[in-house]
Formats: sequence, structure tokens, C-alpha cells
Amino acid sequence: MAITASGEVVAVRQEYYTTTYPQPGFAEQNAEDIFRAVANLINVILKDCSSSECLGICFSAAMHSLLAVDVNGVAITPIIIWADTRATKQSKRLKEMGVAQELYEKTGTPVHPMSPFCKMLWWEENQKDIFESAHKFLSIKEYVVFQLTGEYLIDFSTASATGLFDVKELQ
Repeated sequence: MAITASGEVVAVRQEYYTTTYPQPGFAEQNAEDIFRAVANLINVILKDCSSSECLGICFSAAMHSLLAVDVNGVAITPIIIWADTRATKQSKRLKEMGVAQELYEKTGTPVHPMSPFCKMLWWEENQKDIFESAHKFLSIKEYVVFQLTGEYLIDFSTASATGLFDVKELQ
């Protein structure tokens, strides 16, 4: 969307990309497909309105996505999206160990298969080579921002949904 400072909607555009389900419980998307869609939409929106009117760009994305990138920021895995339940075993184990409540109190994110923390545990246990070779684990929002700016940035709301962020210490 392009919106004026007074709140008038100048342009609205959207693009679609696919979600794949390679096996039961898996729900994945391609990071590069999403980045191309975002970049294309930015270009289309800027053509719809005068570029001098553009004061900033804001991103929103579904929470609880996770992908691994190499040292150059290139995706080395598909995005595991919020609907993916492959980390059910890891989530269940954390609950059985009695640490789920403590994690929730510290991070504000319930222990659940959609949690990026549980997804990272799944990778560590099931695809150790990917887990060990990953430079960083990112949400799709962080990936897109990195592709546009060359910087790894995360906001508090996205960080708080990872299950890895201390909401009291903001770390």
C-alpha cells in the first residue's frame, strides 16, 4: 500500500506465492520468491505514486517463520512457516521436561510447534548438517530487510515471537 501522511490510500497491490507441503506436517515457502514479490511490489507502488511522496517503507509479515542463511545471507533452507507442525515432538518434550512455563514467562511465547525455538531444535535433531552450517536463523521479515539493506535487523514484536527473546531484558 501507499498511504499519504494524512492517511489517504494512494495505491494497493498484492502478489501471491506458493506454499508447499512436502510431507505431512510440513508447510514451506521459498524465501527468494517472497523477496522477489516484495521487491516487485515496491517498484510497482513507487510507479503508482510520485517517489517524492515516499517517506518510508513498513513491513509486516506472519509470525513464527524460520529459515537458515549462509554467511552471505543466502537462504539455505526453505522457510518453515507458522502452519508447519514438524516440531511437535520437540515442543512436547519441552513441556514434559517442565521448562515450558519458565520459557513462556521469560519470552512471552508459548512453547508450541510453530515457535521458531522449537523449529531450531527440530533442525538440530533432524538436519544437523544444516543446523551447524547455518550462519543465522531468520524470519522471513528479517530476510527481506537484509536483502534490501544488507543489515540484520529485527523489531521487538518479531523477536518476541521467536521464543528466544527475553521480554523483560529486551535481549
